[in-house]
Amino acid sequence: AEVDKFAMDMSYLQPCQPPRVGKRYACVGFPATRSRVNPVHKQVVVQPYAFIGRSAGGSDYSVVGANESDHLVLEFDPKRSFDLSGAHRAFPKPHGMSGSPVFTLFDEEGQNDGRVFPVVAIVTSHAPQHRRLLATSIHRVKRLLEDLA
Repeated sequence: AEVDKFAMDMSYLQPCQPPRVGKRYACVGFPATRSRVNPVHKQVVVQPYAFIGRSAGGSDYSVVGANESDHLVLEFDPKRSFDLSGAHRAFPKPHGMSGSPVFTLFDEEGQNDGRVFPVVAIVTSHAPQHRRLLATSIHRVKRLLEDLA
């Protein structure tokens, strides 16, 4: 409460159902290469980054060792990124973004609730050789949370 932050309501955790074509996803995180530690002043300065992209095709899932029922694989080309003003900017290495939420921004074919961007997955790793970000589906995370309750 002191920092004006609160936990996300569990209803925001909604599994991403196939097909994933026509959907845009966003993940927000703190790449390690954009974090600085100042031991003298006992400060950690982090810089948040957001990535917006699409799901990779079905055949790409097996190439990176994932399956569509438990994972979300996002196309990720760090050299084809832009900042908020639209200027070209390379995205930093995503190392350190593991655990970042992946939101569905909109679905061209399905329902869209303008008040809530559901969290559909959690970033788990990066496959740079395939230009992909890998995420675990939120249904697996929800199952773990329910088991802890």
